[in-house]
Amino acid sequence: MSPVRARALLLIVLLAGGATIAAALLRDDTAGTAPETPGGGTRGRELTLWTFDAERPYLPNPKKMAILLKSQLERAGFRIRIVDHDRASHFEMTQNGEHDLAILGWTGDTGDPDNFLYVLLGAQGAIVGSASNISFYRDGEVTGWLVAAQVARTREERRNLYLRAQRKIEEDAPLIPIAHGIQAAAFRREVEGFSLHPTGQYLFDRTRVPGRTLRFARGSDSTKLDPADITDGESALVTENLFEGLVRYTREGVDVEPALATGWEVDPTGTVWTFALRERALFHDGTPVDAAAVVFSFERQRDPGHPHAPAAPVYWRDQFADVERVEAIDPRTVRFTLKRPFAPFLTNLAMFSAGIVSPIAFERAQTPFERNPVGSGPFRFVSWSVNDRIELEAFGGHWEGRPACDRVTILTIPDNATRLVALREGSIHGMKGINPQDLDEVRADPTLRLLEQPGMNVAYLACNTMRPPLDDPLVRRSIARAIDKEAIRDLVYRGNAVVARSVLPPTLWAHPDYDGE
Repeated sequence: MSPVRARALLLIVLLAGGATIAAALLRDDTAGTAPETPGGGTRGRELTLWTFDAERPYLPNPKKMAILLKSQLERAGFRIRIVDHDRASHFEMTQNGEHDLAILGWTGDTGDPDNFLYVLLGAQGAIVGSASNISFYRDGEVTGWLVAAQVARTREERRNLYLRAQRKIEEDAPLIPIAHGIQAAAFRREVEGFSLHPTGQYLFDRTRVPGRTLRFARGSDSTKLDPADITDGESALVTENLFEGLVRYTREGVDVEPALATGWEVDPTGTVWTFALRERALFHDGTPVDAAAVVFSFERQRDPGHPHAPAAPVYWRDQFADVERVEAIDPRTVRFTLKRPFAPFLTNLAMFSAGIVSPIAFERAQTPFERNPVGSGPFRFVSWSVNDRIELEAFGGHWEGRPACDRVTILTIPDNATRLVALREGSIHGMKGINPQDLDEVRADPTLRLLEQPGMNVAYLACNTMRPPLDDPLVRRSIARAIDKEAIRDLVYRGNAVVARSVLPPTLWAHPDYDGE
C-alpha cells in the first residue's frame, strides 16, 4: 500500500473510531507498509514508552501506569517497549527530546491557567535541552491564543481564548491528559493547625505539635534550596518555609494577598507595577528586606551575566520574561516595568521562584547559597544531611511572629509503606506520599488523620511531535483513543484521582467543565 493511500485509509478508520485497525496502518519512517493483522501490531517502528522510578504528587506509581498503557496501546495495534529511568534522568532526557512517548506530569504553581497551558503547550517552551513543552508542540494558532490570553484584561475574554486553545489541543493530541491526582497527607491525631493547599505547598508555621518539634517525612530529597534555581516539588516544599515573595496565596486557595509587600498599584497601561514594602521584615541574617534586596533577587534571574545568576532560572523564562526592569524607587518602594500587559503577573509573583533572597548572604557565603540558603520566611535553615534530613528552626524575628513550632525536621524515607509504619509508631508526626491501597487503612486508624485536597496537577502522556510517526496528528489521535483513563484511575490511583479531559484541573476557571463562580 502506498504511503498516500495508507494515510487516507487511516483517516477514514480514525473518523469511524477504529483505533485498533488505524494503528496497524502505521508505516515505517522511510516507507509504507501493510498491516499484518488488525490489532496484531505493525511492521513499522517500535515506540518506546518512557517512565521513571519515583512517585510524584500527580502519579503514585509510574511503572504501573506504564504497564497499563503498554497493554492498552498494544491492544490497539501499537508496538511498545517500556524504558525505565531514574527520576532525574527521565526529566533531563525528555527535556532533550530523546523520547517517543513519555509519562510525565505537572503540578501547578499558580491558580492561573497560563501556568499549565502556556508552559506545557506554548511554542516558547519547545526548546531542546530545557523544554517545559515536552511534546515539542509548535502550533501557531494555539500559541497565538495563549499569548493573547496573557494580555487580555478580563477573565471572560481570557477564558474564551483558553477554551479555543483547548479544543485545538484535544484535536491535535500532542499530549494526552490522563488523571488529576487527589493530594493526600497523613498526620498523627495530636498534630494541629496544618492544612493542605491546592498548589501542593507544605507550610508548617501554624502547625502545633507536642514538644514543638515537628518530624515530617517524604519520599525524595530536595535538589537545591535556591528558589530561583529549582523546578521540583521536594525542593519547593522546603524553600516555601524559608523564603517569602512580595505576595502569597491565601491559606485556603489561590487568591493573592500581601506578604513582603503591603500593597501595590498598577498603571492604566497594565505595564507598570509599584509595590510598597513591609517595614519590619528581616532576613534570617538580620539585614532588612528592602527594595535593593528585591531588585537583587529579580535581577539575578533576569540578567544571565549577573555575578549571582542561578544556573537554570526556568520559571523566569515562562513566568517573568516580560519583566523589562526592576527599580528601587526608595528603600521601601520597588517598581516593575513590563514589556507588555501581562495578566498572570501578580499571581506569578506568589510562586516559590519569586522568593526574595538576602544579597548579603551571597557576599558572605563560604558555601554555595543553594546549600546554605538565607531568606525571610518563618523558618531558618540549620543543616542538610543529603538523602536523610533537612533541619529548620523557627525564626523569632519574623514579621508575623514566631511560628507555632520551634523546629521542623524534614526526613527522607523513600518507601511509602516504611513511612506509614513510622507514622503509626509515632517516630514521625506527618508524611506525604501514601500508597493508594493504604488510604482506607489510614482513614480507619483512630491515631491518624488523613488530609485530602483536589490536586492542581495533571499526569499525561507526552508524544514527541519531532519524531515520526508521532509527528502525524492522526497517529497521536489514535493513541489517545486507545487509552482507557477510567481503568488507569481505578487500578493505578485506586480511585484517588479524577479522569482528565484537559491538562487543566477541573477546579481552574478556564477548564471546559468548570462550574464554579
